Amino acid sequence: MHMPKLNNEFILEPLSWENLDETIAMANAIFPYNRSATRGPEYSYRMHLKDPAYRGEARYRRIGYSEFYLVRESHTGQPAGVIGYLVYYGKQGWPTAWLRWFGVSPDFRGRGLGTLTLKWVEKRLLKKGFTSIKLFGSSRRCERSAQAMYESRGYRVFRTNYTRDAPRRVFIRRKML
Repeated sequence: MHMPKLNNEFILEPLSWENLDETIAMANAIFPYNRSATRGPEYSYRMHLKDPAYRGEARYRRIGYSEFYLVRESHTGQPAGVIGYLVYYGKQGWPTAWLRWFGVSPDFRGRGLGTLTLKWVEKRLLKKGFTSIKLFGSSRRCERSAQAMYESRGYRVFRTNYTRDAPRRVFIRRKML
């Protein structure tokens, strides 16, 4: 299996059945508030791997394809984060790339890994012909540093929604590639 190198310190390991549990555990550590969500990380990962229990979900949700990765430290093999994207086909049939379940383990934050990983995905999508990428974020205190990084990388808020279940805002950001 080909594992893209981000630099000499980190590699991207494509999501597989072999690393599914480890990837879910990493995502749940990064996003503890989404652990029990109906459409949390596990849902996206299993749909990507075409788990029979999720048959038809991708078509129902108009998802064309997706890629997810477990980010590992090269020398130790320790999980350092997760990243992925999916291509969604809207009602008009136009493909839109959405960043999904992107996060860095608290143990690895502040070392530029988030920016490095995000740049890798942006280049990958640009090579595939996409001209923009979208993502969801929120006003949760634990997401403030991520929101600042997105802003510094050119992701601009173009829609803000308010959730029914909590007094927080959900930001939808977009960046032109």
